Amino acid sequence: MPFKIFLLLVFLAGFSGCSSSSVLSAKKGHKFQSKELKKLMTTLNISIADNYKSELEKDDARLRKALRLSDDLKSAVLKLNVMEKGSLRDKMSREDLLVYRRNTGTLYKSANEIEEIAKNYEAEKLDPAIERLKQSCLSCHAHFGVSNVF
Repeated sequence: MPFKIFLLLVFLAGFSGCSSSSVLSAKKGHKFQSKELKKLMTTLNISIADNYKSELEKDDARLRKALRLSDDLKSAVLKLNVMEKGSLRDKMSREDLLVYRRNTGTLYKSANEIEEIAKNYEAEKLDPAIERLKQSCLSCHAHFGVSNVF
């Protein structure tokens, strides 16, 4: 794979007007400069960097995002609990309070599950956990009449 990337870069360097004596150097850059060339090379660099990351690098990035998601979910649950004990208590029926508490509990369990998946580096379990979280959110929002979700 690295050989293919090398060939692609050599081809592009030749195509862009670079002479063999002035191929990319950390100090010199291209012999011929243009905005179009710079834009093309930037796009290719991003594409190559993103598309040729190893699966481990991709999993690592997803799992780091999952840890942040877990932290955000736990913070949200704490705020939801404060709201339930304060401003929302008088506005909800007993049934709504029970549904609210059940859903915030489920949300907290999802946060813990996602955190454990990330800490144990079990990326294959992340998508099903996120889907369960999404279904839990949709269920709660449907109960409380929230329609503009996801």
